[in-house]
Amino acid sequence: MNSRCRAFTLVELMVVLALLVALAGGAGLALKPGDDLLALQGGQTLLIQSLALVRAQAALSGRNASLAVSLDSARPDQSMRALAVAVRNPSGPAWQRVSAWMPLPVGIALLPVSAPSGPWIEPGSDWSGLTSSALSAQPTLIGPESALLLEFTPRGTVVGGGGNLILATHRRVPPESATAFIYTAPDAVRGVSVSAYGVAEWIHERTGF
Repeated sequence: MNSRCRAFTLVELMVVLALLVALAGGAGLALKPGDDLLALQGGQTLLIQSLALVRAQAALSGRNASLAVSLDSARPDQSMRALAVAVRNPSGPAWQRVSAWMPLPVGIALLPVSAPSGPWIEPGSDWSGLTSSALSAQPTLIGPESALLLEFTPRGTVVGGGGNLILATHRRVPPESATAFIYTAPDAVRGVSVSAYGVAEWIHERTGF
């Protein structure tokens, strides 16, 4: 009886993940150039929903689960702009991705663990203090793909103590440039703050981080 309920709940979880992927893709297509605020709000919603799914996955599987943020140099269109759910394997590779990559809205990317600088920002812009501190400092391989992780235990707590996930607008640059895109508008960032207990709080302005 218990195993049947558990399996049904896991199936439900995967259905929700599939819906999230579809909704994220649809939202990106629906946005028009200049809809930066709507795009940032959509990114916040995707973060909150994805974090809830990761915590649920950890609780249901009895294994640590992570929100994975793509850092795949082979997919520059996806790096820092796509999320997935991953679980820790009891054997074999350390992590296994259990969802498709969920793209952030068009024109939105997560900030890295250290404040962006140099070729990643517009000249003269100030990004000091703006870091996605909730993510792991070093990338982890999930299969062939590299990702930064925010790891949860089955009890819902955060490995490493939590931190911020900050979203910013960006613009594409020519293919010959040193980076795939440039972060823009540091004073218009939004995101989520995650406590050590796994509670996610919406943050709507720079001073909130």
